[in-house]
Amino acid sequence: RIPASAVQIASFRDGDVCLSLVKHPESGWMITEPVLRKADDAVVEQRLLLITRLSAEDFVAETATNLSEYGLSPPRYSIYLGTQAPSSLVSAASAPPGKPFSASASPAYSRRLLVAAFKEGEEQVYARIDGEPAVFRIARSALEQSVAGLADPLVFRDRTMMAVPPDEILRITLLAEGREEIVARDDHNGWHVIQPGTNRPNNEVIQDVLLAAASLKALRIESGSAKSAAAYGLEPPAAALTLDLRAGAGIRKSLLIGFRAGDDGYFAAVQGDPAVFVLERGAAERLLRPLTLAQETGEKSAASRP
Repeated sequence: RIPASAVQIASFRDGDVCLSLVKHPESGWMITEPVLRKADDAVVEQRLLLITRLSAEDFVAETATNLSEYGLSPPRYSIYLGTQAPSSLVSAASAPPGKPFSASASPAYSRRLLVAAFKEGEEQVYARIDGEPAVFRIARSALEQSVAGLADPLVFRDRTMMAVPPDEILRITLLAEGREEIVARDDHNGWHVIQPGTNRPNNEVIQDVLLAAASLKALRIESGSAKSAAAYGLEPPAAALTLDLRAGAGIRKSLLIGFRAGDDGYFAAVQGDPAVFVLERGAAERLLRPLTLAQETGEKSAASRP
């Protein structure tokens, strides 16, 4: 048994679909297949905890000669865990079941659990350890949580959709409900209004935008394909919040907000990222508040005096 805390590399297969994960000493868990993405460390660790706690309820064959009899040739699921993660292992970890590892590439300790497809009405599922002859059964109730979305990168992807240091933001543009508002930093690190020119900055909302942009998290990832953007009200978007950044930090980041996603949020996307996600309702509504306020009467009078 491998402790969850010792796992450095994992590869999950559901049929022909594979997801590979590698733990980086500085950045934490990374998805390396099918796309290179930061993974959500907490989600990966929780899944590893579930997997490493799996145990056999009973053994049905000490030496199985016909694995297809148990639905294990080929298996429905393959779960590979290793305790080392050199770069040479990334491709090896996603190899099909039965492919041997070379001594130089093999991690200090590794196991691949092969699991049959669930059968209706059966409370146990056949499984075995790759390379070992015994076939055993695992409780279906324990496996269901362990293999749910097993090879889906959207399940494991980091939910931080935007991370822009507040000091890097020089200008904010909000397009919402038919209005356009633009505010920009002044020479004293404060904010002034560009549009509409008669207004003053709404500093409370501006600070909320800066804080949100520093770590904007999705409630959940809905889709990994930009082709579906129109179905979520993102093409064109119902609202857009654009951040212009300092030179060297990039050009701009745009948060697009679309249709309501049930009662808990709004569909959203960051321009240039194909993922469609759900932004928590309260967070979305805070970001869509006016960036500017009308000048008070006294201020207007003072401004009009020669």
